[in-house]
Amino acid sequence: MVDARSGWLYGLDRAFSRAERGELLVEVGDRRQLLALGRTAPKPKGPHLDAKRLPFSVLMKLIQTHQDPLVIERLRLERARREAIGETP
Repeated sequence: MVDARSGWLYGLDRAFSRAERGELLVEVGDRRQLLALGRTAPKPKGPHLDAKRLPFSVLMKLIQTHQDPLVIERLRLERARREAIGETP
């Protein structure tokens, strides 16, 4: 895609506009970065610390070590919710 004007890409410079080639180049760069990180898809967007997605062992460690009392209270609520439905190991 970078060398679309060099002629060896069978006329991609005529098949795609400059703007379309730019978008494709960005997509290729993003995909290469993900593959270098060992992922096939980007991380899902959401809160940085979603207690519902944390493994139980990580949840317990954060309850013991986190500095923010409000975060600890939310983590304890999540632990209680999991214990109520029987999701604890």
